[in-house]
Amino acid sequence: MTKYNKDSFDLIEFQQRARVIADPKKLFALWEDVCRRYERGEIGKYELEEMKSVIWPSLEALAALKRQVDETETPTSSEPVSPDDEPQADSAPAANTDDDTRAI
Repeated sequence: MTKYNKDSFDLIEFQQRARVIADPKKLFALWEDVCRRYERGEIGKYELEEMKSVIWPSLEALAALKRQVDETETPTSSEPVSPDDEPQADSAPAANTDDDTRAI
């Protein structure tokens, strides 16, 4: 017989928390908490699946958003080079003059 401790797990409350969390680390920590409760027999398969249906889409959306941000922050080789990025002529070493190359 499976034991359920309904007092410590309120499905509606946990679902509400999952819907408002925007931090991927906190959302994943909540998912780990739900999984631990399921493994210990504190919640049943129904509660696990209900939480999964709320948490996983949010995690996937946050992961997709992070990928998009990472892609826009990484410069590609096809981007035009700014004139400020090119070496300036006045920063090159001075050319040798005849006085510098005379043999002693």
